[in-house]
Amino acid sequence: MFRSPGARAASNVQYRTPNVSFMKWQYTTAQFITSGLGDESGAGDLETALNQLGADGWELVSTTLYHNLEAQQDVVLLVFKRPAA
Repeated sequence: MFRSPGARAASNVQYRTPNVSFMKWQYTTAQFITSGLGDESGAGDLETALNQLGADGWELVSTTLYHNLEAQQDVVLLVFKRPAA
């Protein structure tokens, strides 16, 4: 039985959660490494990779940017999902 938080219901009233099937997802990650965002950034390569992943059914859902101090590189971590088979 499901009861809404804070709801007052008569003792003979019941709330039921509907039968819901939840989508199952498959996830993958990719990293884009660059030393900057200028002409030599490799952004064209990133665009090509994103287009290929999209064609394969992957949807970009999250990005995280961090800087690798040792290598002096910027890293973009990309998270993708698509419906599980």
